[in-house]
Amino acid sequence: KLYKSDSCQQLRTVNEKLILAQSYVNTIQNGQMPACSLPPEILNIIFSMTTPHASEFDPPVPPLDYTGQGDSSMLHWHPMRLASVCRYWKSTTLLFPSIWTTINIGAERLYPNANTELAQLCLRRSYGACIDVYLWSWLPNDILPWITETLASQSMRFRGFHVYNFDFDLDFLHHFAECPTPQLQNLTI
Repeated sequence: KLYKSDSCQQLRTVNEKLILAQSYVNTIQNGQMPACSLPPEILNIIFSMTTPHASEFDPPVPPLDYTGQGDSSMLHWHPMRLASVCRYWKSTTLLFPSIWTTINIGAERLYPNANTELAQLCLRRSYGACIDVYLWSWLPNDILPWITETLASQSMRFRGFHVYNFDFDLDFLHHFAECPTPQLQNLTI
């Protein structure tokens, strides 16, 4: 029995080393791809040019499904998708806050990509950059304190503030009415 246990341990060790070696090979192969030879500044420009920007004339459209769980036509751009391509792209997305400036918040069961976790991540990674905030209908009550406290405290950074199909009382908007927004360029309610 001791022999069998030792061989199982050796097999696990060899498997772990094989996985690490394959990861190393993948890293080297990815590094030789043309997209990974571009300087981070150029990649940032490309990423920024592919970012979907809603104009004030666009009809209100629910946020895109970035989870990959829905129809394949719903697989659209999001910084999390870019960061998951390879290590180089991840490090590039983390270098440039402008990639993380869209904050979508809504009921997760209706809008999987508009959840609080992604919104908090984008808010953190956007650092001091101007942000575009989209609030979609049917916000759960547990999200409201984060919106009215944490997000409202960042109003100095708001470039766009958009509220769609939202049933709210005036107290909700009152949190934002008292916040200065010197960068605000677009407002939709």
